[in-house]
Amino acid sequence: RKEVTAVEQRMSDKIDAVDQKLSGEIAAVRKEITAVDQKLSDRIAAVEQKLSDKIAAVEQKLSDKIAGVKEHVSDEIGEVRRIMSVIRWMLGLMVVVVALPILREIIVAWS
Repeated sequence: RKEVTAVEQRMSDKIDAVDQKLSGEIAAVRKEITAVDQKLSDRIAAVEQKLSDKIAAVEQKLSDKIAGVKEHVSDEIGEVRRIMSVIRWMLGLMVVVVALPILREIIVAWS
């Protein structure tokens, strides 16, 4: 009976030792996993920030280019309007030049 109790005690001690060792190793692995997780989170945050900054820079460049195109188009529209005014004036002058002789003939024919 004493021998069985002694063997049980030794086995219990060994089980406790193995349990403590495994608990320590599990804790160490968890600590490493936590450290790796933190590093990955930091890296992901850094990459997200860089991407956000680059996207903002691209958006700004596009906005600037669009503003430039709008200004250029506005200038071109102004020029087209000026040309249209000149063309209308010239067309009116042509109508007068062509219509006057015809009107003279009509007036003479009526008289």
